[in-house]
Parts: sequence; C-alpha cells; structure tokens
Amino acid sequence: MKLVDGIAAFIRTSLQKFDDDVETGEEEEALFLSYIKRMAAFSGFLDLRHWDLWDMLLKVVSNYDKEDSQRDVRERCMQMLFMQLCFDVVALRKDGETPKAEQVRKVKKRRDQLIRILSEVLSEEASGVEQAYLSVCDLMTIFGCQIAIDCKAMEPLIWRPDEYVIGNLKVYLKVNVFEVENLEEMANQQERIVMMHKMRQLVAQYAKLVIHGSLPISDACELMRRYQSHFSDFGDIFKNLLSKCREIDFVDTGLMIVETLKILYQEMEQSRQTDPVSEAFNSIRDLAKRLAPAFGGDYRKNRYAVTSLHKKTIDFAFEGFQKENSSEPPNIYFLEIAIEFSNKLLAQDKLAV
Repeated sequence: MKLVDGIAAFIRTSLQKFDDDVETGEEEEALFLSYIKRMAAFSGFLDLRHWDLWDMLLKVVSNYDKEDSQRDVRERCMQMLFMQLCFDVVALRKDGETPKAEQVRKVKKRRDQLIRILSEVLSEEASGVEQAYLSVCDLMTIFGCQIAIDCKAMEPLIWRPDEYVIGNLKVYLKVNVFEVENLEEMANQQERIVMMHKMRQLVAQYAKLVIHGSLPISDACELMRRYQSHFSDFGDIFKNLLSKCREIDFVDTGLMIVETLKILYQEMEQSRQTDPVSEAFNSIRDLAKRLAPAFGGDYRKNRYAVTSLHKKTIDFAFEGFQKENSSEPPNIYFLEIAIEFSNKLLAQDKLAV
C-alpha cells in the first residue's frame, strides 16, 4: 500500500503543477507518464477509492495537452476511471445487501461523468479514442437492463444510450476498421498482425453489444452489410453474430437481413439498381444466397420469420408506387434479390404474401 500511496502522491503533485501552469521539462513529463502507467496497472485489481483519484483523473482526460504523452496519459486515465467504476458497481452488491439510494446516486453520477467524457473523446476523434470506444461498449453491457434483474434498487443505473452515442460508435468502427486501406502493404508483418488484432477486437466489441442485448438486432446491419467484403478478416465474428441473433429472435433476424440488403441496394448507383446482371447487383444477390441458410431447413418452425421477411421486401419494392402512374415501382428489381429466400416459403404462404 505504501507504494500506491507514493504513486498517488506524486500524481497529485504533478497535476497541481499543471493546474498552476508551471512549466515542466521532458524528464518530468516522462516521469509523470510512468507513474500514471503504474497506477493504471494497479487499477485492474485494486480498488482505488481509498486514494480518491476520480476527480483528478477526469480533469486529466479533459485538459491534459502535452503532445508527446497525451495519448498514453489519456488512455491510462480512462482505463483507471472505467476500472474504478466497475469496482464501485461491485461494491454496491457487496455480501448481497441492497444498496442505499445515496450509494446508487453516487455511482450513477460517476457513470454519467465518464460517459460524457468518453462521448466527447469519441466524437472529436481525440487522443485515446480507441480506449474510449472499448470503454463505451463495456459500459453499455454493464449498465444494461440485467443490472437490475435481482435488485430493484439498481434500476436508476440502467443506461439506454442515445442515437448520438451509438452513431459515434458506428462512425468510429467504419473509419478505423472497414475503411482502412493498404493493410496488406505494410512492410512489417508484426505490425500487420497487431493492427488486425486491434481491428478484430473493435468488431467483436460491437457484435457483443447485439448479442448481449445492449443494441437491438437491427443494429447488426452495421456488420452484416460487410459480410461479403470483409469475410476473410472477420467471417468467424459475422457467422457467430448471425447464429446468436437467430437464437435471440428469428423474426427480428429476418428483418435485419432485409434491412442489410436494402442498405446495400440503396447505396448502389441508380443505374445499377435496374441492372440485375451488373457486378454490384450480383454481389448483393450473392450475399442473399449466403444469408438464406440462416433460416434453416425447418420451414414450418421458421414460417413467421420467412413470411415477415417477404412482406418487408415487397413493401420496399413497391415503396412510393402510385397505381395511376404508368412507370414501374422504383425498387421493383429488389425482388430479384429477395427471390433467394422464396424457396423457404410454404406453398400456402406464397399466396398470402
């Protein structure tokens, strides 16, 4: 404990200098970073409440601007804040006791503070953004509905992230995984392996949110739309996600598949939407072929899911169509893609849909 006392004391002293705008040299800055790293290492298995670092760490994430060490310092501080919040949640249910309202309010306040900081880092693509992404994903899981299953007193801690937060997660995933170019051209093989490991971790974190119910199945579209283009790198994650979605809700999974195909269809150039032999059109059709087995061979068991998929497809194909208009429905060729699922329909359902 004396070691941690010394580290905490040094961090406090250094932060006081930053607050007072005292000039610090490179050596002192490097020393501060090393102490932050040491404390971050302790935070993974030691409850740091005794040293009362929460407010100071929040200030560091918000205001630390030393260019040479900004990323490392901010990442480690976010890591410590996240781990401290986890310890706080565990302490609420210590020995199975019902937590007091004041304790719950304190944890909720800290959670909201951390979410606000992480959201700012994510939206600004600031230093430490990768740690912010991972922490937000974990917080969505920890503070989901299940946190209050066995204890009604924990209900105020349930967090339902807004579209802004979810949108930032999707943008970060898109930019830092699916739009990364020239990965294969990196000269150092070890760097490529490390980079791919990080990218797979980011994709897996997002998939976890759907599997654990932190995001609705419909948000799995963000990954499933990449099923063809990125299968070689993330195929095992995509397949596992699809399998888990089926276990959660077959009907919602069917509707998610339609939504995925719709997104890809709408992203095509308009001229190709009416050209069933174009490469882009055939690519979407191939994806439909690969996703069709998700409905299995028991057509009666999956009957409602398959009929719901077809109804959604037909609604989209005839969207905006007016009978008095002599032109064909704008999305009629989408049915060429959906036909890949038609063999799953029972005879009586083909007439109904």
